[in-house]
Amino acid sequence: MTQSEELHWKGLSELVDSSLKSRVIALADKPKSRPKLVEMFHHKIFFEPSFVREIGKKGTEKQTLNLLKHLGAPSEALMLNNSNNCAGEWRLLEDAVSGCFGWCGGQIVSCIAGQLLFHESDEPEMRSVIFKPQKTI
Repeated sequence: MTQSEELHWKGLSELVDSSLKSRVIALADKPKSRPKLVEMFHHKIFFEPSFVREIGKKGTEKQTLNLLKHLGAPSEALMLNNSNNCAGEWRLLEDAVSGCFGWCGGQIVSCIAGQLLFHESDEPEMRSVIFKPQKTI
């Protein structure tokens, strides 16, 4: 695992509700605990509400990609999930989103560690972009 992958796992703690931050940090620190961490993200309720941008049932894959790119997503993203046998894989952004759009099951595509990700909930067609704006000086 590269340092960059570690940053993406640990970056999840920056996007969750403050009451869960220490638990997420503890699980992200141990690779064997990461499947438990991913299971937590089957529901969007764990994310800090002010960071959630609903895409919902009517949002399309193309709209999702456009929003991610508008918010600064790079051309590659890291899959952080425990289904489809793709956890820990780097993929082109389009392939990563396409690979989990409509799958449900807590799919996470981490674009910018601790700042931007796509989340597909285990609730049918419930998807969101999670974005934490950077603080400006």
